[in-house]
Amino acid sequence: MKCKVYCGGMHESVQQQVLQINGFSTGIIPFKYLGVPLSSRKLTIHHCGPLVHRILAKIQHWTARLLSYAGRYQLIRNVLFGITAYWMNVFPMPKGVIKHIEAICRNIMWKGNTDKTNKALVAWDFICNPKGAGGLSITSLKEWNIATMGKLFWNIQAKADKLWVKWVNTYYLKQHNAMDWQSKNCSWILASVFKCRDKIKGTNAWATVIYTNWEI
Repeated sequence: MKCKVYCGGMHESVQQQVLQINGFSTGIIPFKYLGVPLSSRKLTIHHCGPLVHRILAKIQHWTARLLSYAGRYQLIRNVLFGITAYWMNVFPMPKGVIKHIEAICRNIMWKGNTDKTNKALVAWDFICNPKGAGGLSITSLKEWNIATMGKLFWNIQAKADKLWVKWVNTYYLKQHNAMDWQSKNCSWILASVFKCRDKIKGTNAWATVIYTNWEI
């Protein structure tokens, strides 16, 4: 088992003392943890390359060209979006990556391969609509990204019994209310979480959930 120490904002002499005590080596950011990249800076399309490659590998494994439209639909809805959703539960996905993945899924749906096509029979946004509205109920990655960030914010404001939530409340929020705290001088992930707060806190669904939990 290899162990490394990742330092930030520390004097070099202090870093050397830490390394001498524990005997570990110095790690370089970004690095991968549990299959996803971790970085002190905002992720780029390059950092999300492994996700795209994994999706392409799944497509080649299932030989999507030989699948019917129903088979392609199930591949997109259950397999490809399942892989992407795992990453989105950790951090906000760059818009360029979302567009790229949706383009891959669109090409699979209509052509059975990843070759670029401008002949989609139905607009992708319409396909993501519920079946009752004429769509196929395929999850919109853009909307799902907002939902996952909202889940992270919910844990922060509810002070969930999680180590990272306790750290955010102790180091950043301190005695401030999460609903009013201004995200300044914080990590890009936390800034994205609180940016999502401003999008959802005024919606009826958010107000209903908060009221229900207060009643409980």
